[in-house]
Amino acid sequence: MGKSYIDKIYEKLRMAYAKILIAENIKRRRDSMKTLYMLAMTKSIFTAPDFLAGVYVSSTLSDIKKVKKIIEKALKGKKLSPEIRFMLEQINSMLETTKKTGIYDLKMKIAEALKILESGIS
Repeated sequence: MGKSYIDKIYEKLRMAYAKILIAENIKRRRDSMKTLYMLAMTKSIFTAPDFLAGVYVSSTLSDIKKVKKIIEKALKGKKLSPEIRFMLEQINSMLETTKKTGIYDLKMKIAEALKILESGIS
């Protein structure tokens, strides 16, 4: 039968959370001498901390968009219990983002969505 909507949403959110943590870590360490040395040696923007963090943030936003599509597809189905439907609607509205949403805000939104999801399925 395949994975349920809840399983797919949970996996995507966990992956998005891991990516945003990586981006946060890169941003936090961007001023280290090792990073500056690497950037100077490679002479490449692709090793710049802001660029790398941006890649992870972009990937996180893509994962959130995929989660929202899965939720919308699930909500169109008629086989959801009222509790699951309410939980998915709550997560869907919580994950509203823009391209300007910061790393910290993304991390908090995803963490809160995961907490709701975990409490709803246990």
